[in-house]
Amino acid sequence: MLVSVISSLFVVLYAIRTYTFTVGRKEITLFVMILLIGMYEVLVDPPYLDFLLLLLILLLFRFFKIIAV
Repeated sequence: MLVSVISSLFVVLYAIRTYTFTVGRKEITLFVMILLIGMYEVLVDPPYLDFLLLLLILLLFRFFKIIAV
């Protein structure tokens, strides 16, 4: 898993450096959310709160207008 994270990080940094991928407000929000969710999954993760985490993620996506329903 650590190798996948490092590899993905290199790909994202390369895409940003070559201007293939531009970082805006939505992208920064997603990166922060992914980081926080990853920390939650590693450090806390009680099984009964997984459903609530999913609902929170969907609400945050809706709030930041990342998804539109």
